[in-house]
Amino acid sequence: MEGRDSKCNLCGFDENIQHLFFECCVARFVWNTMSMTFNFQPPKSTSHMFGSWIRNFVPGLRKQIIVWIAAIYWVLWLNRNEAVFQNKIANSYL
Repeated sequence: MEGRDSKCNLCGFDENIQHLFFECCVARFVWNTMSMTFNFQPPKSTSHMFGSWIRNFVPGLRKQIIVWIAAIYWVLWLNRNEAVFQNKIANSYL
């Protein structure tokens, strides 16, 4: 991340892929909300998600879960980019 601080613009912790998609307060909120809504344990990392975590779902549902995961990653990435490049911080995670 040459040319910029490597701190998360959303929470101030060191920013990396693990942080952005799983540890940041925004990511935790999203995963915990989905977890409570659909009654599952949230994944702990990308390797966990595409390993043992996804195998907890019935085989016919896994492709839909992967699309759903991609959508969550995309929203988290867009939210992060708005904070970094446009100084936009959402006043609500919802």
